[in-house]
Amino acid sequence: MNIYELIGLDVPSYLWSPIISDRVGSDPTSEPISLIKPTIDGRVTTYYEWSSAGSYSTDRSGGAMHRAESMIKGIFYGFDYDHLYVRIDSSVDLKDESMSGLSVALHTIEPRRSKIDMSINPDGQVRHPTLYLRSAADEPMGLRADGVFCADRVVEIKMPFSELAASPGDRILFFVSIIRQDGMEIEKFPKRSPITVLVPTLDFESTLWSV
Repeated sequence: MNIYELIGLDVPSYLWSPIISDRVGSDPTSEPISLIKPTIDGRVTTYYEWSSAGSYSTDRSGGAMHRAESMIKGIFYGFDYDHLYVRIDSSVDLKDESMSGLSVALHTIEPRRSKIDMSINPDGQVRHPTLYLRSAADEPMGLRADGVFCADRVVEIKMPFSELAASPGDRILFFVSIIRQDGMEIEKFPKRSPITVLVPTLDFESTLWSV
């Protein structure tokens, strides 16, 4: 799929979907079970702020050698009625020299294709998060991302659904990657199919109680 980006074209969304939707060995993930509202401070402030979130663990997505080399250890994700929340756990200290020159990126495929690029400073803080969208002329546009971003022990993101062009009931497909300064993607999770999030409708909580 990198060939599409090299020639400046969008990756067709169908390439991110499994050929067989219920295939054995699909990327492990658990679904959000309630609304969340975590403190965006780059730390796991309390266990409970992410306890109702969905999760994806890279520990179960490959062999032992691959797991030892992965910088991304896990992804947590959830929402309130207005925002998408994403937490990215790293297997290395975000202030380590190995992170120098690297950025963490959150990519969305639906409802529109975008990339939020977050460079990490030597002090572990996020520097100038940039939202890349496709213009009407199909050219990438770099905009200052309208959200809350913080990196300390983990990377935490709070993005308005409006920034992602997502409305209640819409489906958001996303994945996370590590990118070098030259634009080369060195790591991506999930590997096979993106994480799916359904933007909650106003009856989301009442629906939970009725199940």
